[in-house]
Amino acid sequence: MNAARKNHLLILGFSICLCLLFACQEKEKPSVDENPITTTKEVVDVTDEVQLPITDSDKADSERNDPQNASWKIPPIVFEKMGDLEGQTVADIGAGVGYLSFLMILRKASVIAIDTDPMTVANMNLVAISILDPKEQQRFEARVTPEDKANLQENEVDRVMIMHVVTFLGNRQKYFKDLRQSLKPGGELMIMDFKMKKLDPIFPEKKFRIYPDIIEEDLYKAGYENIVVDDTSLDAQYIITATNPF
Repeated sequence: MNAARKNHLLILGFSICLCLLFACQEKEKPSVDENPITTTKEVVDVTDEVQLPITDSDKADSERNDPQNASWKIPPIVFEKMGDLEGQTVADIGAGVGYLSFLMILRKASVIAIDTDPMTVANMNLVAISILDPKEQQRFEARVTPEDKANLQENEVDRVMIMHVVTFLGNRQKYFKDLRQSLKPGGELMIMDFKMKKLDPIFPEKKFRIYPDIIEEDLYKAGYENIVVDDTSLDAQYIITATNPF
């Protein structure tokens, strides 16, 4: 994917993220001036010559980011399983447009949003400045990280979330083991990804999915305890929770 199209899709994702987040915040809307001062400006004609052709991949990304599909992105059961987040520090691995990160900020968590793409991290910071109040901004940080580690300090977080990116981690056992150093004793790791059954075309192809029992085995080998695989609550995804031993 060329840089222009990548930037186009990131902007699309952030526009949708903004719409969803503003819908979540119950803040008083400013009054609207009934007699606004209007000015006449020349309309700039944007021709088709500067627009990129829309590919099937672009259409799939648009469908995947449609606010109407938000329920499969971060279903309510995810927050039910997390419980009260107030006062906790959470790492969001592969944060992307920051959809999950900003929802956790609204639930009083401190969030470290982690992604391998510097432009994605820069865009998350811009969104944070735009939609979060000063106190909420103090609880948000976006970090660029290499693909083979999470760029977290020792005992830095209470929770780690890995949503829809576990298949891109490379050496998962080593990655999970390194994450234990960042998780406080008794801290929880939550992984959500797509089932291997036949799914709607808006979901990733099977080559980008993985069986939950493989993840479960990797977690055991990395030293986690109390590993629970929930593959019945959701139709398209499974949720795995694991605890870092004391």
